[in-house]
Amino acid sequence: MRAQEGCLTREFVVIGLLMMVALSPSCNPGSGAAGDGWDWLRPKGGGYAPGPNDESCQIVCLRAEGPDRIPFADQMAEALKRVRGIEPARVRVVHKPRESVITYGPYPVVTDAQGAFQMSPQLRSDLKFIRSLSVGDQSPFLQAVHERIPRPGVGPPEWDLRNASGVYTLQVGLFYNTAGFKERKEAAIEWVRDLRGRGYEAFYYHDDSKGVSGVYVGNFDESAVIGARSTIKQRGATEVHVGGHAQDYAPHVISLMRQPEFQYTLVNMAIEKINGVPRPSILVHIPKRETQTAAGGESGL
Repeated sequence: MRAQEGCLTREFVVIGLLMMVALSPSCNPGSGAAGDGWDWLRPKGGGYAPGPNDESCQIVCLRAEGPDRIPFADQMAEALKRVRGIEPARVRVVHKPRESVITYGPYPVVTDAQGAFQMSPQLRSDLKFIRSLSVGDQSPFLQAVHERIPRPGVGPPEWDLRNASGVYTLQVGLFYNTAGFKERKEAAIEWVRDLRGRGYEAFYYHDDSKGVSGVYVGNFDESAVIGARSTIKQRGATEVHVGGHAQDYAPHVISLMRQPEFQYTLVNMAIEKINGVPRPSILVHIPKRETQTAAGGESGL
């Protein structure tokens, strides 16, 4: 019975949204002439096409689950395309094994001087508009969010940190794209290639959700961490050693960290200082492919 009620609710939302599109143009920011007060809310980003190395993001308008999710998502996407002010070509539906996702975009990624994501005015206004669409007391896109668009993988799969067999590895570098640098993935791969060419077991990890690529050395088991286990803290789904004290690392890890090129976590190949102190290399948990978790923890991944 509940499943049937869910289907009826979804059908009501789809029909209602279509009726709103057809009968209520006055509530839509796309109607009216320029200067009508809605200019700040009107989508204008249809001409954006990401380059091969550009980071981009999108609005996730709706995630649907359940046995009827595919026709429901398709119908909702078609209804969204007909909303005045929405550019139909930017609405996409992706059917995954367990969910269907409606997205709108893409948009260029805007970052500050430190590489942190900033929501552009256009993305902010489009997101607000999409969230505002309602049918009676139903707001099907109220939970819309923005996210980075995953880029195709770069680098040999066997060098991907998620395929490492161990538990811990040493983080020695992070790469972020900047206004004049768009090759974070390629840079990380080249560093790993160089390290492996010199006999080190090195890995990369691309976290597209945060726009960062990391470089890691070593593939250690549980014996890499000794001493007080209280220095291992849980952050999200990633365990990270937050202390960096010598007594908490095994001798073979300390020996690796003492090598000049592995003393610090370089950021875009430069020493970054935090409160005047160079950012050290840190031991981090190795994420596994099925969990898709970041391997940076305290590093900001």
